[in-house]
Amino acid sequence: MTQAAWTEAAVPGGTRVGGWSVDDGQAMRRIRAEIAAEAPGATDPCLTTSPARRIELVFSELVSNALRHGGAPVQVTLFRVDGRWLLDVADGSTVPPAPRSAEEFDTGGRGLLIISRLSGRRGWTVVNGVKHVWAEVA
Repeated sequence: MTQAAWTEAAVPGGTRVGGWSVDDGQAMRRIRAEIAAEAPGATDPCLTTSPARRIELVFSELVSNALRHGGAPVQVTLFRVDGRWLLDVADGSTVPPAPRSAEEFDTGGRGLLIISRLSGRRGWTVVNGVKHVWAEVA
């Protein structure tokens, strides 16, 4: 399954809800729960109907990619934008996100596709040598 490259675009911003620094998987789990608690449907287990579940998954994919490809620490900022949630994940790399085609039995390579399907707008930019990858979730 293939997808088009992500568009280079500035982080839209909005009302800042919170900010976190993620160094490892343990911090990632704790922060993911904090972020999901901010969104409606935090107790709804259904991915398709709960903004909290979609935000959790988008957060997990963005942050795990940033830790893997950009290195720790990763900076995460959560914004509210016109009734939607926007996650901005910043890492030390300047290499843009590069969607790839995952084969049927590949164990990775689907994260950017998952984010694309769960988000409205998404993009990336480099500001002062820091890459920001962002996605907006309704």
